[in-house]
Amino acid sequence: MASWTASLERGEMSGFGDPRFRFSVNLFGAPALSVKEFANYQQDLIIGVSLQVSAPLGQYDNSKLLNLGNNRWSFRPELGISKAWGPWTVEVAPSVTFFTDNTDFFNGSTFAQAPIYLVQGHIIYNFKSGAWMSLDGTYFTGGRTTLNGVRGDNEQANTRAGLTVALPVDRYNSIKLNASTGIIDPHRQRVQHLWYRLAVSLGCGILILMKRLSSSEQHALERRSHAIPQQKDVNTPILKYTEV
Repeated sequence: MASWTASLERGEMSGFGDPRFRFSVNLFGAPALSVKEFANYQQDLIIGVSLQVSAPLGQYDNSKLLNLGNNRWSFRPELGISKAWGPWTVEVAPSVTFFTDNTDFFNGSTFAQAPIYLVQGHIIYNFKSGAWMSLDGTYFTGGRTTLNGVRGDNEQANTRAGLTVALPVDRYNSIKLNASTGIIDPHRQRVQHLWYRLAVSLGCGILILMKRLSSSEQHALERRSHAIPQQKDVNTPILKYTEV
């Protein structure tokens, strides 16, 4: 049986992480509209699919346990469903992330990871002023790792609930507040955490300020050392979030 141990030390690294490419298409609803038509558009049912691909092009050194890149491909197909009833909107988005093996992991080892299954949902209320708020829920599981054929006892399980509030400032700018809490179960241990975020949407782009409070800072390092990708913005409504 192969085994390995490593100690975490404070240090610095610089470079680029693995780039991610996202391809999406609407299958039903949300037709292309002119500016005049969009002003009177009322959403009903929208169904879409997307595929996110992460390429192994980031900084990577197999002599280091922690790297900005993962030296492997990942593929994340996702289905998005959004249904509106007056000012209310309900959204559901299941997805699964698949990983190729990293055959040049720490000191030449072979690292593999099982798929990560995720489902997120949002109940959104739109105010006439243009503000909106959303109750958010997320669950993901899977991601068990294998090193040189030896399976690790590190299957992930995360349940999260949150609240998002968006307030328009003027025609071009808005402020979005998001807070969530949940249970992370790394290595079958329960860790309670609180995550909150302030996002300021400007006419020229988005400025995001983030802060996370957790009962275990070590857990963040453990997740990264096992190359478990962080779930980005899993508690933000599908159709309300804009990346620039």
